Amino acid sequence: MKKLLMIAALAACTPFCISAATPPETVDEAQTMKLTDMPDWQILQIMEQMDNQTLGRIAKTSTRLRQLALPELARREEKLAMLKQREEFKQHIKENRLFLTKKDITHIYSGVFDDPAFSKIQTIYLHHNKLSTIPAGAFNNLPQLQTIVLYRNPLTPEEIESLRKRFSVKLMFFSRFA
Repeated sequence: MKKLLMIAALAACTPFCISAATPPETVDEAQTMKLTDMPDWQILQIMEQMDNQTLGRIAKTSTRLRQLALPELARREEKLAMLKQREEFKQHIKENRLFLTKKDITHIYSGVFDDPAFSKIQTIYLHHNKLSTIPAGAFNNLPQLQTIVLYRNPLTPEEIESLRKRFSVKLMFFSRFA
């Protein structure tokens, strides 16, 4: 279905339309004007296929295109950061434990543990970091997970309570809030 929508969007393009293959340095005013004539769903589908440089250039051409392009660029940046974090975390697996102590971690990206390398993790050591929140679903793909050690993180009492409700594993805090 997605392929058909993309084909329809690209078929609606004239030779003056920006497509995924358009080099960023060749984006001109006529192409931008044609793109702005399209419905948002078509623009978004074309933007999904563009590289970041072209997308960034288009975002500078009009307010409407900027409003559509910036969330896509942010999504891509977040995915890249998550993939980098995943590779970093993999280096700290020892048997069935993940040692992330004193790594200055401020954020855990959703999906970071969506990799077979983490499937046997039973304990995650996240103490002595800078986590103030943990996103819902952060540990969903860890079927063997039994314990998360979180003490010495700036978690508020509300976040600790939220974590206790969201996770069916042993949470260890040993902080002034726990």
